[in-house]
Amino acid sequence: MNAKVLTAIVLGKAAGAIMRLFGRGSSFPGALALRICPELLGILAKDVRVAVVTGTNGKTTTCHMIAKILMDEGNRVLANEMGANMASGIASAFVFRARLNATVDADYAVIECDEASLVHVASALKPFAVVVTNVFRDQLDRYGEITTTLDIIKQGLKLIPSSLLVVNADCSLCASLGDLPNKIVYYGLSGAKEFCAKHTSAQEVSRCIKCGAPYQYEYRLFAHLGGFYCKECGYKRPEPDLEALSVKYDDKNQSIVDVTVKGSDKVIKLNLSLPGMFNIHNALAALCVAKASGIEYKNALASLSLVDASFGRMERFVLSGTEVCMVLVKNPTGADLILSFLMQNKRYKRVVFGLNDNPADGEDISWIWDASFESIYEQKDFSFSKTYVMGTRSSDMALRLKYAGADASSIHTIHETKDVASVIEDGDEPICLVLNYTSMLQTRRFLDKHYRLGGLR
Repeated sequence: MNAKVLTAIVLGKAAGAIMRLFGRGSSFPGALALRICPELLGILAKDVRVAVVTGTNGKTTTCHMIAKILMDEGNRVLANEMGANMASGIASAFVFRARLNATVDADYAVIECDEASLVHVASALKPFAVVVTNVFRDQLDRYGEITTTLDIIKQGLKLIPSSLLVVNADCSLCASLGDLPNKIVYYGLSGAKEFCAKHTSAQEVSRCIKCGAPYQYEYRLFAHLGGFYCKECGYKRPEPDLEALSVKYDDKNQSIVDVTVKGSDKVIKLNLSLPGMFNIHNALAALCVAKASGIEYKNALASLSLVDASFGRMERFVLSGTEVCMVLVKNPTGADLILSFLMQNKRYKRVVFGLNDNPADGEDISWIWDASFESIYEQKDFSFSKTYVMGTRSSDMALRLKYAGADASSIHTIHETKDVASVIEDGDEPICLVLNYTSMLQTRRFLDKHYRLGGLR
């Protein structure tokens, strides 16, 4: 091992220790290590089986599910669980687990990867599997058009033709990756009525990616996902290798999902403690990766039945006697799904909407006008008892809610993150914190410090 590699590892670890001491982020150590040794990521990943998850929504939770399955099989798993998903953050995750001889203390690495970063890390990681969850309009100031995001992902995938692709069959953009030479397995939801959201944002992809003709739908799940087909060229939703047929909910609001396996008459039962049909998509993707890792479905299903929420994604706590749910929302489709969850669940009568416009969020927050907040205020059997807004763009959020139908006098502003504690403790009704990315990080860190959440990520 040459001195450059050793120096990169040592200084990366030292920088990580200092950053953790001051409670700072986890990207700088990796950035420093890569500056010293640009090829370090490939060196550290060479003896580790890597699974990568990319796409707009669901990356963190899908990674969390895959890691849980692998660890329950006795594997040592490396992951960038805190969501630092660009090249530097991924490098940090490897550096933190690296030994001084440039080997890594892990059998598997489960890596969340930003869509635009895949092209920069794919060749170094050489993943055995890549999950593409979905492609939605997100961070327009960074990605531009939605098809640009798909093209960026495709550029990265072209560098790793031997990797298995695990693709959401319901997303017409993702399904088009079937043109690549990679082996592909598909997962998806059937057209069962319980999967089809009543309220969803405008369809983001209305025309066929192959020929430009308007899509037709046998059923719509949400946004542009569903049983799409094109009358002109014949492009259509591929048959999934794993498909959720139906879902029921028990008295604890856990999902009990019937899943079919392509080529088999057998129906397997997927039990999920995480609510929301988006988590069914995530779980199906995790099952596909588990199968590719040689893990039997029965073992993977047992692990998924015990999986908890990942950092800031439908995390639930009891703080000073009050039930709190924290949800990350960063685009119209994600907002619509959470609003649908709130209306269906009816448990969370108090809500905090947090909106920042920091670079990590995307500085264009116009997406809030495309989310169907009106759906909440059109309900006759559900309403919020108290509504709060917070963040650098709290006034924009309040204005959006006013135009959606909220009484302006009923919207209260939280001026500082520390005031969230007072809001939580002001009443015993459950409260849902619906926050975009940096708002979630700030609030999660404050709650961790104030309430000493401890072992929770």
